[in-house]
Amino acid sequence: MEKNTVFLSHSSKDISKIRQIRNILEALDYEPLMFYLKCLDDDNQNLESFIKKEIEARNIFIYCKSPHSENSIWVQKELSYIKSFDSKRLFTIDISLPFRETLVQLLQSITDIIKNNRVFISCSHGEPDNKFGDYLENFLKEHNYEVIRYQTRDYSKDSEHIMALAEAGAFIPVISPNFLHSSYRKSELGHVLHNYNLNPNVFTNKIIPIYRNVNRSLVLNSGLLQSAIGLFEGLDIPDRDFLKDEEISKLLYLLQQNKKCNAHS
Repeated sequence: MEKNTVFLSHSSKDISKIRQIRNILEALDYEPLMFYLKCLDDDNQNLESFIKKEIEARNIFIYCKSPHSENSIWVQKELSYIKSFDSKRLFTIDISLPFRETLVQLLQSITDIIKNNRVFISCSHGEPDNKFGDYLENFLKEHNYEVIRYQTRDYSKDSEHIMALAEAGAFIPVISPNFLHSSYRKSELGHVLHNYNLNPNVFTNKIIPIYRNVNRSLVLNSGLLQSAIGLFEGLDIPDRDFLKDEEISKLLYLLQQNKKCNAHS
């Protein structure tokens, strides 16, 4: 996976604090970008388009909130564009707080970033599912997601497996005839849905079922899966090893949501 690139939206009047934040991000192997725009005139016609291009080239955005940034026309323009461009990857830290508290907020944001970018794929390793699983894994990695995928069961790693399920921001079960006959795959789904059933109101992980070469309604009505899976929006595809453009768009949309989509029609 490529290194995460971070756009730091901040006021130049806070530059000393921003440099500290930049140094911490670099030490954590992130690639932060910060602007010190003193050399540019506020009326520079090219400045706004230049900043937009830099925003579009980043995949994480951190707003360094302070009285200075709240009153900065340029920072507010940046925030407005980021929200229209990719609001789900925007995190806020309050740098007007004592630095220790700012650091806690920064580390929490990084934890959220890591979780949001981590996807657990539950897919049968038997053919023809394995080929689709490989496609899905490579596709997600190309879009800067960290992928977790256990193709065969290793009993010595069961506790690690359960922990990985809990730490993933998104869970994608590829529900196929092979999946429905696999107690191992259904147990993965069961662990995630158990966490949802414990407290649906605070459950924020994304569950995105892909129904592959099965009839969704028949599967949900058969009792082979927990009924809660029907609350989560997903994809229906036939027996093929790739996603079409409209399916790709929908999958990326669902991955970028902060919470589950349960308005499933």
